[in-house]
Amino acid sequence: MSRRRLWMLLPLALLAYALPLAWRGLWIPDESRYAQIAQELWRRGDWVVPHFLGLPYFEKPIGGYWTQAIAQAWLGDSLFSVRLVPLLASLATAALVARLTRLIWQDRPLALLAGVVYLSCVAVAGLATYVTLDAQFAFWMALALLALWQAQAAATRGAALAQWALLGLACGCGLLTKGFLALVLPVLVAVPFFLLQRRLGELLCRGPLAVLVAILVVAPWALLVAQRDADFWNFFFWHEHIQRFAGQDAQHERPFWFYGPVLLLAILPWAGLLPRTLGRTWQERRHAGTAFLGIAVVGQLLFFSFSRGKLPTYLLPTLAALVPLLARTLLEAGRRGATGALRLNGLCNLLLGLAGVAALLIYGGRLYESGEGLTRALALLAPLALLLAGLAALVWPRRTLLAPALALWVLLPLLSIALPNSLVDNKLPSSFIQAQLGHFKNAGLLVSNDLGVAASLAWATHRDDVVLVGGPGELKYGFAREPASGRLIEERDLAAWLAAHRDQGPVAILLRVDGPSDRQLLDSLPEPGESIASERLVLLVYPRPTP
Repeated sequence: MSRRRLWMLLPLALLAYALPLAWRGLWIPDESRYAQIAQELWRRGDWVVPHFLGLPYFEKPIGGYWTQAIAQAWLGDSLFSVRLVPLLASLATAALVARLTRLIWQDRPLALLAGVVYLSCVAVAGLATYVTLDAQFAFWMALALLALWQAQAAATRGAALAQWALLGLACGCGLLTKGFLALVLPVLVAVPFFLLQRRLGELLCRGPLAVLVAILVVAPWALLVAQRDADFWNFFFWHEHIQRFAGQDAQHERPFWFYGPVLLLAILPWAGLLPRTLGRTWQERRHAGTAFLGIAVVGQLLFFSFSRGKLPTYLLPTLAALVPLLARTLLEAGRRGATGALRLNGLCNLLLGLAGVAALLIYGGRLYESGEGLTRALALLAPLALLLAGLAALVWPRRTLLAPALALWVLLPLLSIALPNSLVDNKLPSSFIQAQLGHFKNAGLLVSNDLGVAASLAWATHRDDVVLVGGPGELKYGFAREPASGRLIEERDLAAWLAAHRDQGPVAILLRVDGPSDRQLLDSLPEPGESIASERLVLLVYPRPTP
């Protein structure tokens, strides 16, 4: 496999990633929440204490919001600007993965292939175009992994200390992005690896430099936020770490085996390479680089599996260690003609593609309306591309090594423009909000019964005073801190609240009607001056009463 061919693939990857950035609205609840928090940060000018809809929001540190706020301040409030940071973070992580692969095996084609494989994993592609902090955190953890390898391989004391300092920088920035997990993951690799190499003394002597640098990176903001709001570290440490990972009432509790199938899905369309990769990693465990990557994969998988709270996105940093091993399996199979792993991977993709095509043909009528024939046809092309890549691997395994990557890069933009209208209105309300933006900007009060919709509304209107109807959701802590805000009302009280507040100006109520209770809420309201409905979204406009 030539380096020239691999280099030619990278612009295709960039195009596949960049095209969908502005093609779809903000997904709720995650994208709308992160976009609004970052926007509020720079519009408030408060670069120390995070706020969500005007209320304290302490579930994450500030670092990830800084980068997204800078992008919005620089490029304006657009879908492109809010998704630019995860895209750049993912591309940079691919470069780090390629660099780590090159240092371990001294093989340039393999290094480039590792970057290509990383950018063609489903988990990477999905989170690179999705507004969360996961892509940024994965970048810092990949940098930490690279620095740790370079530190143990350094030829001089000065070079080693520089890499330990780089490790500390990566851990500190990772902590600012997502929390104390940034300190745990590198330790899970460093301790067993240095024990295996019988170099524990080196770790104990030089490791403290990384700890010191991490402290220096975090300390300025940590002290400022503690001075501004003394409860930040108490809530963030106990609620977001101890309770989430070990508490009896941990969020997103899943069984121990949860990350097994998640890993297979995350590395699609390369899942069929995993059995051969695991076997080869065990056979070559005495090789320092293979052992280093294997320890990283197993250590992180076990850590996340033992924690009570589990989300699929937690696994993204693990791919920086797993992808070089997968890429090596792929390249060696092509070089030596060992086509078993290639055909197994092709069979997996063929079956997945067939399942996707069958599902759309059988159930597509329930998802797509009669007027969405073109959209449905475009959606059908996505699994068809995977099917063809799988078929090609079965027939010409050595000639089509990169067909799965091309299929994924076809699938990514297609899925962004092939979403059914029912899903768009249910999960991407920002499209409807933009279409009715005049009503919202002219309103004196904005109201919604869904936190994700409220965040999309706040982001589009540049306002953080949206009134929330029903439960507080992720703003439970913020409303508890500010119970007198007057911006959380019960569903049964909405009609009375509306009558009492209409004299303050026009009221725009955007409801997400998802079930019987939402329909009851809608029926309990008086006749609006204007009503606009689109699938599950209903906009009610109440003008100021005439005297």
